[in-house]
Amino acid sequence: MYLKKTWRFGNRIDVRKYHSMRTYASSAKRGERIKPTPEQVKRNNEKMAIKKLTRLMIGNFTSDDWHVVLTYSEENRPDPETAKVCLQRFIRKMRDYYKKHGKPFKWIAVTEYHNHAIHHHLVMNGIEGIGKLLQKMWPHGGKHMTPLYENRDFQGLAEYFVKETKKTFDDPANPFRQRYTCSRNLEHPVERTEVVNASSWREEPTVPDRLREQGYVLDKDSVETGFDSFGFPFQEYSFIRYST
Repeated sequence: MYLKKTWRFGNRIDVRKYHSMRTYASSAKRGERIKPTPEQVKRNNEKMAIKKLTRLMIGNFTSDDWHVVLTYSEENRPDPETAKVCLQRFIRKMRDYYKKHGKPFKWIAVTEYHNHAIHHHLVMNGIEGIGKLLQKMWPHGGKHMTPLYENRDFQGLAEYFVKETKKTFDDPANPFRQRYTCSRNLEHPVERTEVVNASSWREEPTVPDRLREQGYVLDKDSVETGFDSFGFPFQEYSFIRYST
């Protein structure tokens, strides 16, 4: 027996097969049990944060949406606390505008001030005239817009968000506290855990017929196998449904 956890979001399905003390046969061969170092724990937490953020982006945004960078003019650069207020005010005004035009405002934001001059990165859903809207709503400095990738290929952007703000997140004085903030109206992945017969564990994962019929394929670059810190084997992979 083993445990199989799946996450459904956007055009993706993530799968993780793993064991617990309850499901793993005592007679089966295990890998070496290793106590993670603080640095390994930190790297693993960062990896999990990237996965969680990737799923959130893929489940809520498409190539019709935007990666926006908001900067401050040199003479108007605020301290982190003031920048937090500026961002909150911007989000409130954007939310009111979208609501007035019959559309929810969906966003994810991070703030960075350790590696560069303080600025904000946001992923947000699009609306007609968004370029002129940003000019009006953000009077503090530059507004830089980039359309999101096709097929919701957002893992690289999620990695950038997490790694770009790493030093800022680790700063005890960081007023933002979290790696990222987001709107409450985002859809979160549908998560399911089930106990599965051990005979179904395949060394090379394949796409089930029912998913293949829906257009899903295996993302071969996502396949990862190994042993966790308890010495139990695990396997991770993703299915993708490309747009046509």
